Amino acid sequence: MKPSELKVIESKSYKVFLKDIKDRVYKTQYDSLKAVNKQYVQMCFDIGKMISENLEKEKWGNSVVENIAQELRIEFPGVRGFSRRNLFNMLQLYRAYKENLKVQSMTAQIGLTHNLIIIEKCKDDLEREFYLKLTIREKLTTRLLQQKIKDNEYERWALSQDNFCK
Repeated sequence: MKPSELKVIESKSYKVFLKDIKDRVYKTQYDSLKAVNKQYVQMCFDIGKMISENLEKEKWGNSVVENIAQELRIEFPGVRGFSRRNLFNMLQLYRAYKENLKVQSMTAQIGLTHNLIIIEKCKDDLEREFYLKLTIREKLTTRLLQQKIKDNEYERWALSQDNFCK
């Protein structure tokens, strides 16, 4: 049936009902994307951990990462994300958060690019935690996150904190 052949139903209850169905579909799509993202970021963290531990244990140099990238691209043709650069990003993600379990759980709630921006631009764990929470709470795009970091939102927030009761 073509859209032009649809019978138009003017009933208010029908329109509300149809909107509810559409909202449910959109929510499921959004929830599915969030779940996939969470698994992807966790996979990146795990791969970063595996690479880090083996570089240390086996005393391999960083050049082995290029070999790993090539092997993964051969094994998973058409799957993006296994370049040398991305593997180093995974390594960076792991190394930045391996000691901080509280922050680790937050990293999976935002995209890898968000995480990498925070790791690159923030000086310490408290600042990273602030921007992780802000990104999650306000559902920041990468562009907005970069702007908030550039505008020193963390420093302004820290300066506004007061230990004295008023």
